[in-house]
Amino acid sequence: MKILLIRPPYNFQGTPRIDLPIGLLYIAAVLEKSGYEIEYLDGVITLARSYSERGDNTNHTEYSWSYLKDRIRKINPSIVIISCLYTVQFTNAIKLSRIIKEINPGIINVVGGPHVSVTYKTLLNENPCFDILGRNEGEFLVKDVVEALKKNHTLSTVNGIVFRENGKIIITDSRKPISVLDNLPLPAYHLVDLDEYFSLNKKLATRTIYSYKGSERGITLITSRGCPFFCTFCSVFLHMGRQWRYHSAEYVLRHMEFLINKYDVNYFHFEDDNLTADPRRFDRILDGIIQRKWELRWDTPNGVRVDTLNFELLKKSRQSGCAFMIIGIESGSQRVLNEVIKKKLDLECVKNIAKLAQKARVLVRAFYMIGVPGETREEIRETVDFASYIHNKYNVLGGIGMAVPLLGTEVYKICKEKGYLTKDLNVENIAQGFLKEGLIKTDEFDPEFLAEMIILHGKRNKRLKLKKLVIHLLLEPRLIIYLLRRLVEKPDAWRHYISEIVYWHYLIE
Repeated sequence: MKILLIRPPYNFQGTPRIDLPIGLLYIAAVLEKSGYEIEYLDGVITLARSYSERGDNTNHTEYSWSYLKDRIRKINPSIVIISCLYTVQFTNAIKLSRIIKEINPGIINVVGGPHVSVTYKTLLNENPCFDILGRNEGEFLVKDVVEALKKNHTLSTVNGIVFRENGKIIITDSRKPISVLDNLPLPAYHLVDLDEYFSLNKKLATRTIYSYKGSERGITLITSRGCPFFCTFCSVFLHMGRQWRYHSAEYVLRHMEFLINKYDVNYFHFEDDNLTADPRRFDRILDGIIQRKWELRWDTPNGVRVDTLNFELLKKSRQSGCAFMIIGIESGSQRVLNEVIKKKLDLECVKNIAKLAQKARVLVRAFYMIGVPGETREEIRETVDFASYIHNKYNVLGGIGMAVPLLGTEVYKICKEKGYLTKDLNVENIAQGFLKEGLIKTDEFDPEFLAEMIILHGKRNKRLKLKKLVIHLLLEPRLIIYLLRRLVEKPDAWRHYISEIVYWHYLIE
């Protein structure tokens, strides 16, 4: 029985978003541990490879699909596992499944990911190319599906799936979340050409900072799952549950040590949704990094809760190699935080932690959103003003985006019930929220007003950035030499080098 794991190709705002398929690699590790041989194809890397090798004068998407078709034919698998992490990627998951059925109708497609976990009740009817849908976590679910198929057992005994039987759609009982994450083996990194991944990431990635000690050799880690909070805009609980589950600090450190020793990794992106939910665990991880004297950098791209931090953790973050820490502030209005999005975050706590982070010399960035149902124009302006204040006062650069009514969230339900959606939400247009076109219109605001506020925020950021650049160059003349040297090395990256001086000036060695 040949098992093929595939990640469909996708672009984010026109650029390949290069990250490791951690979910598929965990699934592969569980299957390999059970004795199954695995093949892996990565449409994202295929697409990125085309961008890197062929320049702009080619159809990168067509090249990627052509390559995947050829490889699938050659492998000729019995079962294909398709992972779709992002809703904006889902049209490509559908296209991939159709291609597989064209190659061989007998191949069984198993599709999973957050989008599937939220919309599984309608997907099989809408997409006959899908055979089995997996809800929520996939590691042991996929193993159970494969073993049932191998033994010709009924799939009705496998919890957490949707499938067809005699023309009828069957939805099995929900699957309990994995309670002890340490029971999972380390991801099957050997299935990925990590050197190619690092090389492409260095050339093409848009999210990662590559300023420190060869940090292009960076890798994603997810050390916990689930979210116990009730933010109205967030969909994490829909596919990962309300219970916060975690790898022990010892497991995390062993995982990091393996990657450092085997693959020369020196940069870690902790992409947990709640990395610091247990400050004591986070403290043990930091202590472990410090005690081992690893020379590395790390960041938190998904953000952490401010009210889980303190000065000691910030000092240790700095000492252990924190490049930057993103915090989720979301709003500059206390009422919106408490009553509208229900994050219940104290803005005075935000100011205090920003002040302490500056004292600890930890670079902090922030997430904000505007345009949530129930928010007023004045409260939206409060968010823009708060973002400017904390940027100027504590060097916390914040990005403001329009709220996206993610499927299954309370925000989506309110928008649907009250007619606030500017378009029916589907796979094709959900990305418009990220593209600043907006999908929500209420009596208080519309996408045009939200766009004006985002533009205003951007102008303020530019003025503050220029002010800080001048101040830092005057206070630290050696930064001028640093800037000139970097510009000679790579003049096209001048914007990034200026940002280094403005926001990372005290980290430059």
